[in-house]
Amino acid sequence: MILFVVNVMAEEEEKVAVKEIEPFLYCAVEMTGSYDQHQDAFMTLYEQAGMQGLGSDFSPFGIYFSDPSSTPVEELKWEIGFVLADSAEVKEPLKLKKWSYNHMAGILYEGSFSAPEFQAAHGELYQWVVENGYTIAGPTLEKYVDMPSQNADGEWVGKVQISIPVTK
Repeated sequence: MILFVVNVMAEEEEKVAVKEIEPFLYCAVEMTGSYDQHQDAFMTLYEQAGMQGLGSDFSPFGIYFSDPSSTPVEELKWEIGFVLADSAEVKEPLKLKKWSYNHMAGILYEGSFSAPEFQAAHGELYQWVVENGYTIAGPTLEKYVDMPSQNADGEWVGKVQISIPVTK
């Protein structure tokens, strides 16, 4: 199980915290290109997990290896996955992977994933890391605290824990 920070502190308290987590195995659907492919990636993940007997009652997450502000859309590297039991076997198109980062800085976001506030939450997390003497040590991980859904405007909304590996 992933032990991420789910920070529900009051406004005047620190919104970002650093927690230590245990490394974990996960399976993922690897993606290249636009983030508009999220729905397809989730469908593949859930279909394959079911077909491979990995279950469907899991908390998915996304891992984002590219900086969308400096990487062309068609070159963005990312994946959608979930934590596996140590004994699970994974077959194509899923990939077996290991998350080895131990120290994670995290912030909780709730709302539309296309809203400016979503990008602002990422910016706030990155700014906090730099201002508090940490160095980013790996890709951004977004763990869905609840299953995203579409609002009346067709926007995907939900609660997500945005985390990045850090070192001091």
